[in-house]
Amino acid sequence: MFIQCLALTRQGVEARAHRIHSLNVSDDRVEITINSYVNETGTMPVWQDAYPMPFDDFCLGTYPQNVHEWLISPSGPFLGGSVVLEVSKFEDLKVKTLARINELRKAVAEGGCETPFGVVDTTPTSQSNIQAAFSMATLAKASGQPYSVVWRRLDNTEVTLDADGVIAMGAAVLAHIDRAYRHSWTLKAQVEAATTLEELESMILAGWATHWEDPNAEPETPVEGENEGV
Repeated sequence: MFIQCLALTRQGVEARAHRIHSLNVSDDRVEITINSYVNETGTMPVWQDAYPMPFDDFCLGTYPQNVHEWLISPSGPFLGGSVVLEVSKFEDLKVKTLARINELRKAVAEGGCETPFGVVDTTPTSQSNIQAAFSMATLAKASGQPYSVVWRRLDNTEVTLDADGVIAMGAAVLAHIDRAYRHSWTLKAQVEAATTLEELESMILAGWATHWEDPNAEPETPVEGENEGV
């Protein structure tokens, strides 16, 4: 993170990028040492200076954000400047945020789904079983043939479903998974459009708890030896 602001050093050199080098906090004052560079890609500072910051304006809990805000405020030395997150660090954070969204989506999509007949498992194996049963039920209904299946729910209790029941269950699971993916796509679009660290941090869990009770919960594991669904 650095401050982008045109400033002249005492030698008359233009410096456009300024980074916090060190922070010295005492009982009644804060001193900020700043390294200034010709531009944001500079590796060698062209100037270093220390600036006293009023102690009452400093908050360790929000450092370095509040220090950067003070530096570009009317009381600071870089009035009119802007705080810029390092591109490489910001892009790295974007990648990690997108990966976290994928993790949450997987946990939600595969963590079980409420249907008219109770909560059913939605692990990949269960999804395959539901898809197969859905196809068989659809064919049976289309041909006027009877169809019935005993389905094992997430809590390992059983329910008997006819063709209409299996089709309703399949539709509920499909909607559940579709909702998880669509929400992840919305978040990913927001991540791509984000320009600040605060935006990324605020959106990572946004909305999951609105649609699903516990997005961080691990999918329940069926009792050993039991089948998933059928």
